[in-house]
Amino acid sequence: MHRYAVKVYYDGLRFHGFQFQKDRRTVSGELLEALLKSKLTSDPESAVFQAASRTDRGANALGQTIAFNTDQPFTVQRLNAHLPPDITAWAWAEVPSTFNPRREARERHYVYIQPDRGENLASMRRAAQLLVERYSSGEYWKNGKPAPQTLRQLKVNRRAGHLYFNFYARSFTRGLVRRLVGFILKVGAGVAEIPSTKKKLERAVLKVPLAPAENLLLLDVTYNIKFQVDEAVRRRLLDRLHKAVAEAEVKRLCLKRLHSQKH
Repeated sequence: MHRYAVKVYYDGLRFHGFQFQKDRRTVSGELLEALLKSKLTSDPESAVFQAASRTDRGANALGQTIAFNTDQPFTVQRLNAHLPPDITAWAWAEVPSTFNPRREARERHYVYIQPDRGENLASMRRAAQLLVERYSSGEYWKNGKPAPQTLRQLKVNRRAGHLYFNFYARSFTRGLVRRLVGFILKVGAGVAEIPSTKKKLERAVLKVPLAPAENLLLLDVTYNIKFQVDEAVRRRLLDRLHKAVAEAEVKRLCLKRLHSQKH
């Protein structure tokens, strides 16, 4: 029996999140179905299927990492043959039998992209820096004790009519990235101020509604292992994404034209 870690791309628009749900289309549901159809496994339980992140409904990924056991010859193309067009496995590594993609992640990198509506970039960057300095990304209970999760880095940039929020941490509590984006945007729009203390800051962040999941991307999850990229799959994925970018560019030009029609 061998265990493999696999990098997976997906467009989250038509999924009810990553985690399996009965009678709902989910990313993990499609992946498990593909493992069965490809005969890489005949029993999901013995495959010990695990994932690095349970992304929200609508959220996207390029670096989502899954792991499973199989006694069959494995290639990403064998798995892709049974996956829908909005999911693609593109890199893989053979890993120890104990490998857990959630626990053994060194760092997760999330990107949130938001249309630029004229928010104050300097204010947003100040808010981002204070969040890194003062904000623990939540607490979870481990062995009966609270264990803090540290937000290592948060960058805010403006480019080509959009705002880019880059988040780096070993782990994130559910919904945190979307909530922090919502808070920073309120600061940038001048409708929220940065609280003076850590406790007030955390309370202020928790009051902010989650930003929409459709703009969220799990860009990468890093490990102390080297992944092999399937070059043929990479080229096909590049072609598909280039086509999507061209379609988005058509909409961008429509936006530009409409903006120019203001009187």
